[in-house]
Amino acid sequence: MKQSKDRIKDGLMLIMVMVGVMIAGMTLTACSDEEEIENNNSVICYEINFQYFRGVITYDSIVSSKIFYVNDTTSSVNREYRVLIPDSVPNMELGEACLTWIENNSTTFIAGGKTYTRVIYIGYDQKYPISRSSIESGDCGITTETSNFAPINWSTLIRSRNAGEDENNYCPINVYYHGIEFTGSAAISSPNTNAESIISELNKYYSGSGIYFILKGVTTHKVSEREWESSLTNSEFCNKLYGLDGHGNGIDIYELNDINITDATVAGTSKDIGETSLIVRLKNRNSTTVSHEMGHCLGLYHTHHGTDPNESGVPEYADGSNGLIAGDYIPDTPADPNKWIGGVEYNSALGLVDGKRQSYNPDPTLLMSYCHNVRNRFSPMQITAMQYHINNDGILKSTLAEYAVTGPASKHFKSSTTLTLKQNDNLESVIWTIVHKSAPAGAEEGALVETTETLYGTNITISSSKSEIIEATPRVMRMQHGRTLPTVMITSGAPSPFTGQLLWESTGGEHGVTTNMSHGEPMSVSGDVTFDLSYLDMAGATLSGLDYRVVTAANRVLSGKTMTVNKADCSQGFLKVRTYDDCGASDGYFTIPVTVYGAYYGVNVADGSVTFDSRMGATPTGGKQMAPAAKRSIGSVVVYDASGNEVKRMEASDGRMSAEVNTAGWPKGEYKAVVSDGNGYTQEIPFAI
Repeated sequence: MKQSKDRIKDGLMLIMVMVGVMIAGMTLTACSDEEEIENNNSVICYEINFQYFRGVITYDSIVSSKIFYVNDTTSSVNREYRVLIPDSVPNMELGEACLTWIENNSTTFIAGGKTYTRVIYIGYDQKYPISRSSIESGDCGITTETSNFAPINWSTLIRSRNAGEDENNYCPINVYYHGIEFTGSAAISSPNTNAESIISELNKYYSGSGIYFILKGVTTHKVSEREWESSLTNSEFCNKLYGLDGHGNGIDIYELNDINITDATVAGTSKDIGETSLIVRLKNRNSTTVSHEMGHCLGLYHTHHGTDPNESGVPEYADGSNGLIAGDYIPDTPADPNKWIGGVEYNSALGLVDGKRQSYNPDPTLLMSYCHNVRNRFSPMQITAMQYHINNDGILKSTLAEYAVTGPASKHFKSSTTLTLKQNDNLESVIWTIVHKSAPAGAEEGALVETTETLYGTNITISSSKSEIIEATPRVMRMQHGRTLPTVMITSGAPSPFTGQLLWESTGGEHGVTTNMSHGEPMSVSGDVTFDLSYLDMAGATLSGLDYRVVTAANRVLSGKTMTVNKADCSQGFLKVRTYDDCGASDGYFTIPVTVYGAYYGVNVADGSVTFDSRMGATPTGGKQMAPAAKRSIGSVVVYDASGNEVKRMEASDGRMSAEVNTAGWPKGEYKAVVSDGNGYTQEIPFAI
């Protein structure tokens, strides 16, 4: 034990000597240089006593040394302490730490109009990780460009908004609270109260942004301290927390009780830019900590991103001329070198300038800064950026609270129906735009006629006395912000060409679709044809008692889902189908075009000859009667000139399917042939040579 004490004493003496040498060698200019890097990680000390001070260790490139910085809130003059840490001291990592001090062994200097006390460091203790210090005041650690969230194309976004596109600037976000209790440490006694307190703080600082947080679930987790303290790195510690019962449809907030975990300090408290997990210490529940970390989750960088040399990125100029591509990528947040005095104001006495030799003028009120004691708001473009990411980035879109619209189970009604939208809170109101689409007066086909009405409330009644497609679009409003929800489509009245599609399919494999705007492909009829009918409602409604009826050209009445027609039924070239359901008969008919097929004679004119042959297809004009379903032979061909004089006659009794007439030497002009099968079918065929 004595040897151990002697080694400690020798080590302390060595450190004191080294620090003393460093102090003695500094001039006022050196102190001024040190002031130039006014430490950007001031912390609020919750448990200061005679032995320990808490703060953040950062590296000062100007003096090439690590510095420990803390506000002594127990001092009546609230002096700011800086401690130089010699490079010979091992294991002093950057980030949160707790140090031991020697009392009454310090020097005082003045820099930038403030009094500073340089205290000699004699030891350190790593038993106080982030859960023992202020998460709010620590370095969030979002310093790299690893985020999947690319800078916003502001010019495109602004153009789209100027074009009147819906901004959906009301963004209700689901939040899940996780209380983390470590064995051997104090339990979280009121998780529900804690969760509600966090939600209250979030909604206070996000008030006016259109972003609103809704508590969806509260869970507590009991975790073995021994398991968690075993050589975990900072990132491993956080990732282990983020892996506890996470949700895909909300932001998970993990609140830690006071614990002692060796080497469990973390540099960050949100998982990343544009992520859905963050960590908060129980004592920081009612501070700006959660709102700041939530800003990271929703796509925001620090205001000093890129400009503070300790963060990655591109430095932003003080005049904001490169604000689209540098700093935090938000043009209306001033360049921030992250040099604050006591978390209250910018230390302009440092005289810092940017690459253009311009002085900085950062905004201490912005929540994404490190000016912890006065930050309280987001800039307009920060709000726009968060709304943009929420509405366009998949991982954040999934956190939006869902609204359920309930209405008729079948999406179809006879005369009136009620639609209901469940609210998230009693401050929301609902505006509905109702578009009725129906047939023009007295028409069976053509473009739909639209009429619009506006209804208000979470419960609305829609009425209709005819066949219509009805589109109901709710817009949820909270204060001045709104969010347009998906359109709900329903239909009313009997099924008609204006509210759905009629589908037919024949046993021969032909099929077609007919609506108010298109009759579709024709049905081929050369004899008896059987086909099935079905109806597809435009809203996907399920219709009961659906039936079909056709009155054919042969004055036959057919009904049912399966029908059989012949050529006589189709001689008009179409079938008219009327639909029926529990609402009655459709306002109009569905038209199925029909092509009647059979045998007929065709002609082929060549130089010096004309050939007549038997063919199958649609019966051409000139046929005296409907041809049968099979080709027929040629019995006779009689040719007449334009004056009606017979110029050629051919008789055939051998069942030939074609007949050739020699026209060599005939005068050029128009002729007519009468072709007959000898059994009553005759067809006139005009031709010219």
